[in-house]
Amino acid sequence: MLSHWNRRASCWPPEWIRRARRSSCSRTWPSTPSCTTCWNAWPVSARHPGPLAQRFNTRYGATFRLPGGVRPEAAARIMDLADPGVKMGKSNAAGVGRIGLLDPPDVVRRTVARAVTDEFAQVRRHPEQPGVTNLIDILAACTGREPADPVSYGALKREVTDAIESLLAPIRARHAELAKDPAHVREILAQGAARVRPIATATVRRTRTAIGLLN
Repeated sequence: MLSHWNRRASCWPPEWIRRARRSSCSRTWPSTPSCTTCWNAWPVSARHPGPLAQRFNTRYGATFRLPGGVRPEAAARIMDLADPGVKMGKSNAAGVGRIGLLDPPDVVRRTVARAVTDEFAQVRRHPEQPGVTNLIDILAACTGREPADPVSYGALKREVTDAIESLLAPIRARHAELAKDPAHVREILAQGAARVRPIATATVRRTRTAIGLLN
């Protein structure tokens, strides 16, 4: 439908519109072109201009609420304890530098004790000391405060172990409590689904209206 095509193209620069009209594709040019001709005409800088919700809002009007970024002062990225050059995660097959939320205390203590440190005499945050910097960041994130300068690597690891254990112990206890009562968990999930279903339905309806589809 021409009017629908024009509505889609209303936010495009003139050059984009000219490219689309010269295209051999008779379909509406979507937000992410599916045919080769349209994709080749689509500027590279515009193929991935931002989050999907933001692109949708720009083209069709305010429809989705955009999430706000949160960047903590410490430990924005937790690095692997065995290799502080990479982010801690499940993709590390060995898992020797990873701490799971349900890891028992002895595993946490052993993992932190084996954490890579440095050969410098001073224990501090420094770009040349990524292992120690990572441990100090973890300690700050777990305690919610800026830690004092540790006197030694051993003291730092003990303090980090205690802080992690204080954070994870309630999580393990709550997980064990819920695991004993699966019916209660299913009830909580059902209540959550019932609560968000009207919100999701309204969002879908608003989205379909924005792009011109019948509800």
